[in-house]
Amino acid sequence: MMPNHVHGIIEITGAFSNYTTPTIGFTSEKNDYMASISPKSGSVSRIISSYKAACTSMIRSMGTPEFSWQARFHDHIIRTPQSHDRISQYILHNPQQWTQVRYNLKCTDVTP
Repeated sequence: MMPNHVHGIIEITGAFSNYTTPTIGFTSEKNDYMASISPKSGSVSRIISSYKAACTSMIRSMGTPEFSWQARFHDHIIRTPQSHDRISQYILHNPQQWTQVRYNLKCTDVTP
């Protein structure tokens, strides 16, 4: 957890299917199109969306009603144990680097 962003590793296990919710009755072409491009259950987009919604609700209930998230997120597929180790170490040690991050308003070294 950083003051202006969060890092995490999500492991999705089991079979991921492209299951779509069955529709009852008639649907319009627009509804079908929107359903086809919406994040699917179990997808990284849906997981991140649910995480952001839960955190937003909790943070706002604790007295920070203006809290909001950046609209997008960055993802990366970890393919090897070595990559997992490297990324895990980065996440673990990232908070120690906060004093050197240009987005930290207290940082004195803002060279690119």
